Amino acid sequence: MIRGFAAGGGCELAVATDLRIAAEGSRLGIPVARLGITIGHREMYGLVNLVGKGNALYILLSGRLLDADEALRIGLVNQVVPADKLEEVTYKLAADIAALAPLSHAVNKKTMNQVLAKPSLDLTPDEADLPLTQFDTRDYHEGFRAFLEKRRPQFIGE
Repeated sequence: MIRGFAAGGGCELAVATDLRIAAEGSRLGIPVARLGITIGHREMYGLVNLVGKGNALYILLSGRLLDADEALRIGLVNQVVPADKLEEVTYKLAADIAALAPLSHAVNKKTMNQVLAKPSLDLTPDEADLPLTQFDTRDYHEGFRAFLEKRRPQFIGE
């Protein structure tokens, strides 16, 4: 949840999160060039993966703070909402995510990290089998039953 300024380390922290929702009027950037410093390798990796090389360079070399709409356009944030709706929208999304299968979320994030680390998809057998592990879980069976019964699943993380 971003309201107001997320500059320098604040923007780097936002980049490190899974999702970013900003209030209209927010401004984001990493103006390290104004201070004569640089960002670290991990922060650079996250920024480039989030917005791409060109946009990462624009953010760093220009030293500018982007308005919320430009941040949305380049993928620095996922959504921009009116300031008075920021908490409502953010907590609603968090509740929606929390109501879904936690093992599915965990494996999707792990699979995504594998793909980013090994774009060639030269995976070990265990890595390649990771997405299939969900079919042996209680949550999968609950989700499947709930779908057939046309009801909301009750996931337990097992």
